[in-house]
Amino acid sequence: IKYVRKRIGLIENPVSDARRPVVFDERDVRISRDEEARLIQELANTPLVAASVVLAVETAMRRGELLALKWERVDFVDRTVYLPNTKTGKPRSVPLSPRALGVLLGLRLRWEQLKAERSGSDVIPLSAEGLKSVFQRARLRANLEHVNFHDLRHEATSRLFEGGWGIMEVAAVTGHADLKSLKRYTNLRASDLSKKMASLPTIM
Repeated sequence: IKYVRKRIGLIENPVSDARRPVVFDERDVRISRDEEARLIQELANTPLVAASVVLAVETAMRRGELLALKWERVDFVDRTVYLPNTKTGKPRSVPLSPRALGVLLGLRLRWEQLKAERSGSDVIPLSAEGLKSVFQRARLRANLEHVNFHDLRHEATSRLFEGGWGIMEVAAVTGHADLKSLKRYTNLRASDLSKKMASLPTIM
């Protein structure tokens, strides 16, 4: 339009005041504990992918962050993992829940047993396509075809908020740069919030 306006001498752009429509394309997918268990059960024969699912739900790490994780970045004493390269470009340390720590200990034992046969120090020695392919087949068998791997990060973030974590605490775990970005991944269950409402003092 700008090109034509200059060519034919239009004074104004006829659509200069038009506004782009607002598109609400945020995903609103929550994963219940039962659904999570069902998914992991379907991954029983692929322990590395099952471990990836648990770690994603427990740490809110992205798929790429999980696959890039090295053993030298795992601190079993302080119960943290260090991510030097993240989507935002800023490194961060992620705290480990007891469940995540247990999964990593199991993976470490497996790695020690296979170290002579396998080079490298990848915690999860899988390709992105390999992980994606196995996960997609498992979710279909579990009747969770609406769930993608990134939804696990979404679920982890929501659970932290529901557990009473503050915004800055959650941001430190997930690595979100601002509140707007963080809000996209946070869908709190109204039923859980109603329990908090019930605990508020009332005026008689």
